[in-house]
Amino acid sequence: MSPSAPIELQEGAVLIADAHYSPQRSELLTLLEAIASGEWTPPQLILMGDVVDMLIGPLAYTRQINAPFIAAIDRIAGQGVEVIYLEGNHDFHLKGVFDPAVKVFARQQQPLMLRAGDWQVALLHGDYLAGWAYELYCRVVRSRVGLWLIHLLTLNFINNRFLRQMEQKLQRKELCLALEGFGERRVDEIQRVCPKADIILEGHFHQGVQVKSSQLHYENLPAFACGQSFLVVQSKQNGVLFQQRDWGHS
Repeated sequence: MSPSAPIELQEGAVLIADAHYSPQRSELLTLLEAIASGEWTPPQLILMGDVVDMLIGPLAYTRQINAPFIAAIDRIAGQGVEVIYLEGNHDFHLKGVFDPAVKVFARQQQPLMLRAGDWQVALLHGDYLAGWAYELYCRVVRSRVGLWLIHLLTLNFINNRFLRQMEQKLQRKELCLALEGFGERRVDEIQRVCPKADIILEGHFHQGVQVKSSQLHYENLPAFACGQSFLVVQSKQNGVLFQQRDWGHS
């Protein structure tokens, strides 16, 4: 497939967002191991960002603590499952982290437009339209200067103390807060980013809500970290249908 050819969203595809995997929050591994072992073989595995709590490619410590996750993804890709990874705000600079078969899309490459029959599907992590200060932060932390500063801080603390402190802070963060009126409000905002999409799927907000109209199907994916929930493409016969599954109860 050429880089410009649209990717087809396949029936049976698995979409996972906001698992915030870490050594202390490792529930996602059971699902990945089921796929890697051949117990369950979806045609596509689409990771929608913040799948890992802290994975910054150039920082060896973050690769080390996430080694079981990285190995599972590589095994899945090696078995012919199409793995698509949209970088989030917790997991970025991932080029070279995984097997070359894993298709990684950075923030600036999102929304990723997929085809589903006659429908255009926009996929994005979702940390958009948060104001100029956040946009500046995103650019700085992903820049060479930003990475150099993180490296400098890491070197100035023995035994990766700075990154360990960040890791502990992330573990204490509340992930499962409901936002009242989120769906309708977000649809009005995100259509500016994806004006040509018939379906918009995003993560980041951990809400697990959908809004449907005759013009648009919008879904904010459930956060896997909150209930081990994810989406499966159930059918593409009369419109794309998504089924929410709860891994802990399947």
